[in-house]
Amino acid sequence: MSGPISVTSRPISDDDRRQLKEQEAIRLGVADVTFAWADVENRLVVLLSKVIRDPQMLLASAIYFAPSGIEVRTTIVDCALRRLVSSSPAGPLIIKEWKSLLNRLKHLRTVRNKVAHGQMAIFGGRGGYARLTSPIFKMDDNIMESITKGQKPGLGSNELKNSVASVIEASTEIQKFSDYVDLIYSGDSATLLQRLGSLKDGSRSPDLQGTQTPKEP
Repeated sequence: MSGPISVTSRPISDDDRRQLKEQEAIRLGVADVTFAWADVENRLVVLLSKVIRDPQMLLASAIYFAPSGIEVRTTIVDCALRRLVSSSPAGPLIIKEWKSLLNRLKHLRTVRNKVAHGQMAIFGGRGGYARLTSPIFKMDDNIMESITKGQKPGLGSNELKNSVASVIEASTEIQKFSDYVDLIYSGDSATLLQRLGSLKDGSRSPDLQGTQTPKEP
């Protein structure tokens, strides 16, 4: 009978621990990005429900989630909001803010898409570094280009954290437009313009004096 076989494993180095910690941070970052964008979609449904006056959000939800992609869903909310605010004296100001927010969300969606279609990749072997990249067999030229330049390809946990913070900030701003819609329907143009920063020292902007959005019957 043969004796016990001695198996000697390589001790875990500080580099190994650092890589494992980064892998876990990337996993958490992927989850946080996903959850942050779910909140964006929920807030867009609320906004659409305000525009079409659907307090139970049953119709708004059905309309919003009918398309499969968030780009088309956002376009639905965009068209509905623009149509409503076009009748308000504050419309141009609202649209200016709204376009700025949509541009930010469009930029932030690039990280969301990378998270949705990416994978964890380890560069440099054991003790190397972890990154979130496009699938390796996609043969992404950007990966090789980054490595050639001495840069880390893809996304690390810090980039994911920064993206999450930006998405949360943008998501919170969507609530402002729900408030604007409420003010449009109430006919309270003065408060609406104050919210938009158009009123100073209690005086109304000259081009908007005497304007009041009529209440709907």
